[in-house]
Amino acid sequence: MSKNGNLRCRIEKKYEEDFKKLAGGKPSELLYELVIKHLKKNNVEINSESGGEVELKFNPILNCRLRQNELVKVNEVLQAESKKPSEFLLGLVRARINKSPHFSKDELNELRQSNKQLVAIGRNLNHVLVKSNRTLFLENFHS
Repeated sequence: MSKNGNLRCRIEKKYEEDFKKLAGGKPSELLYELVIKHLKKNNVEINSESGGEVELKFNPILNCRLRQNELVKVNEVLQAESKKPSEFLLGLVRARINKSPHFSKDELNELRQSNKQLVAIGRNLNHVLVKSNRTLFLENFHS
């Protein structure tokens, strides 16, 4: 799509006349309808509030170049962590922007589980200390 909102496509000459007949003399409208139908079918978010014009909302893509040795190391990390490159880069960007670690869903679940285990250990230690203090108090009281 160009800046002025036009979408251009090439069609073979042998199909051009049939397409115009099918469109009833308005090929751009038929093409527009076909594009919108296809986008909706593929769950692409469409904003059509601007007087019939369609503004497609895509997330911008960020590219970067790496040295060969860096690319090898990144691929090793991706393979070890079973992540896609986009997940890896997104985590780095969010961690840098938010100045805090960025965790995947799996990592968050692991943190929750370990937190539950630490809380349980803390309760057990507290229970042991309460019993120990009670025993010491009773021994000192009876002596």
